[in-house]
Amino acid sequence: MHTQPQVLDQQAHFINFKRQQIESKAGIRQIILRRNRLGDDFAQMLQKTLYSDKYIKVMDLAGNKISQFGLKFVLKLGLLEN
Repeated sequence: MHTQPQVLDQQAHFINFKRQQIESKAGIRQIILRRNRLGDDFAQMLQKTLYSDKYIKVMDLAGNKISQFGLKFVLKLGLLEN
């Protein structure tokens, strides 16, 4: 038999678990930006956007004009939290 605080704790845990499941299904997971002639200026803007995004796990930037510095900028600063 569970006490009332234990039951409430279990219910709170279940509600939190459900909320996390819902939140984890929201958001864009993959961005494909191939062959768009994007450069380092775009990479810096993308970094600012990605910094607050928790869902993106895959990015395809192949065939753009982003330098090695621009890619490092996006990967290190933009996707650090992902």
